[in-house]
Amino acid sequence: MLGVGLSHGGSACRSPSQSPQPQAGEETIGSAIDLRNSTAIVTGAARGLGEAIALALAQAGAAIGVLDVSDGAAAVSKIEDAGGRAKFLRCDIADFRQCRSCVMEFEKALGPVAILVNNAALYAELERQDFDAIDEEIWDAVMKVNITGVWNMCRAVGPTMRARRGGSIINISSSTARTGALGMAHYVTSKAAVVGLTRALARELGDSLVRVNTVSPTLIANESSVNRKGFEGTSRRATSQQCFQRNATVDDITGTVVYLASDLSAFVTGQTLAVDGGFDLL
Repeated sequence: MLGVGLSHGGSACRSPSQSPQPQAGEETIGSAIDLRNSTAIVTGAARGLGEAIALALAQAGAAIGVLDVSDGAAAVSKIEDAGGRAKFLRCDIADFRQCRSCVMEFEKALGPVAILVNNAALYAELERQDFDAIDEEIWDAVMKVNITGVWNMCRAVGPTMRARRGGSIINISSSTARTGALGMAHYVTSKAAVVGLTRALARELGDSLVRVNTVSPTLIANESSVNRKGFEGTSRRATSQQCFQRNATVDDITGTVVYLASDLSAFVTGQTLAVDGGFDLL
């Protein structure tokens, strides 16, 4: 078992009406988040931000379904070496049948899915191009992964979460969905669509007490982005407009995700939480 502090919560599936009310004198603020007895699926979890999110959720006690088109064995090993539970499955999230099959296999191995983090996206592979120079096949590929893939995974976990009357879906968008970005019309459009889908699903799943929220990070300095052509210039422009004039790291994002996965956010849904160092104060 990874180091997990005890809290007054337990399952990320607990609905607001089921959450225990704090008694006089009970400590609630600052209590450690406890996701034991919960199963989380993180897409794009083989490396980068997805791996960091998977590790953070495991640190809080969740069993982790690592989903990626790349080999996620290393991420599973890191979780298991620390005493957690995890399983890797290879999946193209643009294919709903693969998504549903993987969810069913994760549930057999780890238990009912209480948390879904839709992190997988095409970004590092993309070249900056004027909107009218983007190849149609590339545009379609971005949409299939970055938005259709999110929809597919939500559809795949929907039956379990509805039946259990609770759960948390966390979609990863981008600050560019609000501000735009030169040469990235396909990526920006897909990430703006993630926000719209989040709001729609929050309405539709509300009667099942399923929370659906978006985390919107600024530029994150990790292996895939730092090695990307033009990173230094992009980084300078971004940080110059932030209140905190440094690059975000994966650790800056994971705390918000864990919060949204936990009972501490039991009455939060349909929201977009900007984790951007004050890049966009609107």
